[in-house]
Amino acid sequence: MELAKTNFINHMQTLAEKQLNPHNYHLSGETKKRLRWMYLLYHDQKGNVSAAARKAGISRPWMSHLKQVFESHHKDPRSLEPESKAPRHTQDRERIPEETERLILKIRDDSLGAWGKEKISRVLKRDYSLKASPNTVNSYLHKHKRISPKLSLKNTKAMKNKKLMDSENLMFKVKFRPPKILKDYAPGALVEKDMKYVPKPGQKHAMGKHQENFWYQHTEADSFTPPGEWFPSPLPTEENPWPRAGAVDSTQGLAHLGMICSPRRGDVALPLAERVALMACWLLFGEPLEDVDGDGVWPHDRGEIRTIRDACGCSVGREFMHLANAFLSARERVLKSRQALAAEAKKPGALILVDETGVAGDCSAPDFAPPPTCELAVVKVAHAGAMGLGYCVAPVVVAFDQANPGKVTIAAYAARYLDVAALKARLKEAELAERVAASTCANGGDFQEHADVRLAAFHAGDKWGGGATIVGSPQTGGTRLSESTILEAVRACLLIP
Repeated sequence: MELAKTNFINHMQTLAEKQLNPHNYHLSGETKKRLRWMYLLYHDQKGNVSAAARKAGISRPWMSHLKQVFESHHKDPRSLEPESKAPRHTQDRERIPEETERLILKIRDDSLGAWGKEKISRVLKRDYSLKASPNTVNSYLHKHKRISPKLSLKNTKAMKNKKLMDSENLMFKVKFRPPKILKDYAPGALVEKDMKYVPKPGQKHAMGKHQENFWYQHTEADSFTPPGEWFPSPLPTEENPWPRAGAVDSTQGLAHLGMICSPRRGDVALPLAERVALMACWLLFGEPLEDVDGDGVWPHDRGEIRTIRDACGCSVGREFMHLANAFLSARERVLKSRQALAAEAKKPGALILVDETGVAGDCSAPDFAPPPTCELAVVKVAHAGAMGLGYCVAPVVVAFDQANPGKVTIAAYAARYLDVAALKARLKEAELAERVAASTCANGGDFQEHADVRLAAFHAGDKWGGGATIVGSPQTGGTRLSESTILEAVRACLLIP
């Protein structure tokens, strides 16, 4: 019944527009309703005011008044526009103090135009104990041209739609999915990208989104790569040390930052205060440049960098150029480190794939072709990037450190690839049995000594440990287990079908 009534009104509106608004003037909603009443009067009820009023559901005097106005303006539909209800005399109205008005503009400018009327109203009451309604704040923001009407309307509609979608009373929701033809595509086939404006610290207020006042934060998500999903990637080479972006140490633009913030074995470790100052300069000014003398410089005011250096507590004798040179040095060192890793990977036996039957192939072989499915990679290099090298070819990696005999690290790309708890238990039991057997032979098979060694080994921490996706050999002296024993335990705990 409601749908039929709506269709009838829409049909009548169309007829009224054609007959009484031939010039297609822009009319408000109230005016369109009154125009329907005039159509009822002239075309449906043949000029009978009483009958038209009854059918429209209004009083006869009101219908007569609208008819008189309509005819006195030569049936111009714009004459039916309702009179403005805005007050005519506002000069004597009580207004907020000038101090409150100044604070409204100050809070808006300090937020770089990000805070709206509700936020500013709350801040006035919280920080300054001043009362100003959100509508009052909005009026003064418009008065001083601190609001873009187009952008404000866009944000208002977006928030309204968000509240509607989050409502529990919504009968149905529309979810936008990729086309069905892309259903079985590989990772990388459909990448969703989003950009966000990030205000630069210390920038003055400026209308609009100008490039000098904002950074552009880009976010990308692969529609066909579920969280924690592993897929193979190219191995690094000396010509291309970063074939594909991934973790920090395997991404060219971030690897030197990882070396600065968390130096590994063999890296030059800067004092903590200088690391903090370096990251602050990088966040504010970006990458330093290299001048004609080969020194690093930031093309910004040196006073700002000195302020950051002093605020972080760097040594007094350190000049600002030292921070930029540390960046250039880290970039050079990390490049050499990645090239050294690529050279290590070329050595025979450095990177081996293991499948259900045993060794599947040596990645350093010229004619090597990776199998379609491989669960486990064995890495034997003297480099801190061994795990990243193994993740290029398999989701589970066993790294035997060639620089520290007995140090073994086992890691999985995600917890669903390896039963880490079961692996820890297996390796712990095998490690204790190996140590007890060695001690028992050395003591002539004394059982009491056997028990004492087992207990001492347990309390001394000679056991395998780690987190949710990583297992490490004992810290004191490394492991005594053979490579075959470790690989057998890892293969027994794989969760990959």
